[in-house]
Amino acid sequence: MGFRISYLATTAAPDAVASAFGIEFERKDREAPERRDWIGVLKSSGWTLFWSENEEFFAGNPKAVATLSNNAPVYVCRVNETVMYCSSEFWRSGDLDWKVEHDADQDLEHLEVRGTPPGFKAERDARLAELRADPDPCDYIFEVPLNLAAQVIKFRHEDALGQDEVDEFRVIQKPSLPSFLGRLFGRR
Repeated sequence: MGFRISYLATTAAPDAVASAFGIEFERKDREAPERRDWIGVLKSSGWTLFWSENEEFFAGNPKAVATLSNNAPVYVCRVNETVMYCSSEFWRSGDLDWKVEHDADQDLEHLEVRGTPPGFKAERDARLAELRADPDPCDYIFEVPLNLAAQVIKFRHEDALGQDEVDEFRVIQKPSLPSFLGRLFGRR
C-alpha cells in the first residue's frame, strides 16, 4: 500500500504555521493521530513539522508556503509510495530556492532538479552507485529527494513519532463541508 502524504518542516512556531495556512487546532494529543493532519515540534531538531494526509496539500497552497518562508526556512516533501513518486523543495524569503523530484514511472534513474540543492551530487551519486551495482535493482533513487531534506530536519516520513520525539500533536480541525444547497447556491 504505502504512504500518500506530504509534510512541511520549518523553524517557525506551530501557531505561525497554522496562521499562514488559515487553520485551527481541534485538540492536542500525546500520541500521533491516525489519518489526521497535525503540527508538532520535533524534539531532536527543533523543527516544526506539519503532517498532511493529503499529498497535494502544500502543492495546492503555494502562497501560504511562500508567506511562511518570508520569516523562516521551509522544506516541503511529497511522498506517494504507490507509484514511487517523491519530491522535496526548499523555500526562503518567499521564493522556491530548489526542488528535486523523482518519478519511477518515468525511469528508475529519473530526477528532475531545479536550483542547486546542497549535498545533491553526493546523494545522487551514492544512490546511483547502489542502483547500478544491484543485479535486481529496486528504486534507490526514491531516497534522493527525501534524504536532502532529512539531512537538515532530521525526519523522514516513515519515522514513527511518539511523545518522546514530538512536543505534542496539535490535531488540525477538519473543515466543515458545505451542505448540498450551500454548494448549489455557492454558500457554506
